[in-house]
Amino acid sequence: MRRFWNLLATPIGAILMKCTYLLRRTAHTVQTLRDRLLQTRAFLAWKSSQNKLNDLQQRIVSDLDRDGIAINVSELGLDAQFQELCEHSSLLKPLPKKTGGIMKPFLHKLLSENVVDHDPESIYGRVCLDSRLLEIASAYFRGLCSLSEYNMWLNVPIDDSAQSSQLWHRDPGDICLLKMFGLVTDLTPSNGSFHYLRGSHWRGPHARLTAPSTHDGFSSRSNDEQMRQLTDERDWIHVTGPRGTIIFADTRGYHKGGLVQSDHRLLLAAMYTRWMYTGESMLRQTTPLADDASVDQEWALRAIRRGEE
Repeated sequence: MRRFWNLLATPIGAILMKCTYLLRRTAHTVQTLRDRLLQTRAFLAWKSSQNKLNDLQQRIVSDLDRDGIAINVSELGLDAQFQELCEHSSLLKPLPKKTGGIMKPFLHKLLSENVVDHDPESIYGRVCLDSRLLEIASAYFRGLCSLSEYNMWLNVPIDDSAQSSQLWHRDPGDICLLKMFGLVTDLTPSNGSFHYLRGSHWRGPHARLTAPSTHDGFSSRSNDEQMRQLTDERDWIHVTGPRGTIIFADTRGYHKGGLVQSDHRLLLAAMYTRWMYTGESMLRQTTPLADDASVDQEWALRAIRRGEE
């Protein structure tokens, strides 16, 4: 070990350190160029797809651009799909908890505790790949989006104070991450209502805000008192709604939810990302996409795992 440090003190060591620095800078530059090329491709494909948003979709994207969150109650025309979703999800049972990673005793992922096998014919896959939702996500990103994950989330009460994602936090992975929450049960203040700091997304006035926090070993979390130090509570959006409500939220912005005090909360959660997103997909494709799939559906699944990966 002493020889190693002695080497670094020599001219040869200085050259090695300089080379290491240059290699890291080059790798970063290559990664940045790759990301920009991918996003440019997604932008051009989006512009050429000629998908015209209707008035409702335009309002949702406008709300997302301004606030980072948009809430829609049964107006997107997905009522039949949500009725089928409710019927199928009622048959799901909690799975054994995986070990390692972020432990959330209050949250059960009902389709899989790890990677979900994407079935384009399942009601879960059909809802998440519905063109109306993909068009909203792509318009928000200004480029065709990827579907990185979906699952059924069951939140239950626990005898403990708020923890993990029940506290204010920003999701990691990219400068913007669009999640869709489709409510299968009514969402009330007592069964895990969703909270969002208006304007804390990438296009908002609070994009660079960093609240006082504590680290739980996986992420920085802030309680209400810490958030009050830097934010106006009037900018905290409290979301409740009946079954069938769809919530779009850029979860790179500050948010929290899932603190159930009574009953339970059940919803379909999906995450749409830009093509620059380098995080791991939590979907695995085992069934080919239908021949009549749209361009945005094909692009949405290009980045997911294949077969037994």
